[in-house]
Parts: sequence; structure tokens; C-alpha cells
Amino acid sequence: MIKSNEYKLIEDKWFNSKKFDRKRLKYFINFLRGIEPGSKNYGIEGKGKRFIRVNDIGSNNKDNVYVNLETNAICKKEDILLCLDGSPGLVEKGFEGIFSTGLRKIELKSFELIYDYLFYSLKCDFSQECITFFSQGTTIMHSSDAPNYLKQPLPSIEEQIIISNYLDNVTKKIDIVIANKKKTNRSFN
Repeated sequence: MIKSNEYKLIEDKWFNSKKFDRKRLKYFINFLRGIEPGSKNYGIEGKGKRFIRVNDIGSNNKDNVYVNLETNAICKKEDILLCLDGSPGLVEKGFEGIFSTGLRKIELKSFELIYDYLFYSLKCDFSQECITFFSQGTTIMHSSDAPNYLKQPLPSIEEQIIISNYLDNVTKKIDIVIANKKKTNRSFN
């Protein structure tokens, strides 16, 4: 996945060079909150659905937890998850299961945004700075107010597709470089 410095270059290319209107996301998407079943309900693989916690997002956490619950707080691999507790601002896709209260699943409620564009724009500095600004806490950071204030550039659907396709291609190239580097490092160990 692209890291912050690559996003800065992309922001300069796409968003700062053009004057797109910035609109509050809360009018275009829903931020669906997860659940917290409590650790006493955590189980092992094969017993229920995977429970996605904040520490699963953006890390290589191998300690998967499972819960056996009926809930609507379910995400699919293509869903965007935004972390608002613990590590506010992490944005990921690719998780499947029940998600915790520290995460929000993004649900489009408007045809003015496309999903891939939203995914990438949430990772950009203008989104991350807003989330950081509204984060509070001493030991564990919380940013539950940030969704009310997040504003995104809103180019036309055609431009969103161009931006998303460009970022998909850049991401794929970076992922290949990272995979090759890991492979090279393993062969020397």
C-alpha cells in the first residue's frame, strides 16, 4: 500500500493543482460503527466469524480472534474500514468478518462518489490532518468526532475514475517492489 510521502506527491498532482470543491463527507457516506462483544466472547478459528479489531488494521497481526454473534456489524473484503480509536486515521480494505467499535465501515449514500476514489482520498493528508486534529486522549487516542468534519475534494465521476485508476497502477507497482524486496531479503537470510 502507498505510504504517506507517495500520497503527498499524488495530492500535489491531483488536488492542489486543480480547484475542486471540498464537501463534507457526512452528506455523501455513512460511517457505520462496529460492536464490542467483550474479550470473554473471543474464540478460536472455526468458531464463528473473524472479529476485526483496531490492531488488525495496518499491521501484520497474526492473532486472529473469532466471535459467534448475530450482528449487522459485518464487513466484506471490498469494504473500506476507517480506524477512529487507538490509531485514528488508518484506512484499509481486505478484511472480512465482524468489526469492532474502534472501526467504521464506509457506506456510500450518494452517486457523486466512487468507492475507490474515496478509499484513496481518505488516506491523503487533508483527511489525515482532520482526523488528527479531532483526536483526543492521553493513552488511547479517539477521533469519533472527525467524520462530522471530514471534507473531501469532489471532482466529477470521470475525474474520480482517472485518479483511482492512476493510484491503482501506482499501488500495484509499489506492491511489486515491496514483494521483491522481501523476497530478496529472505534469500539472504
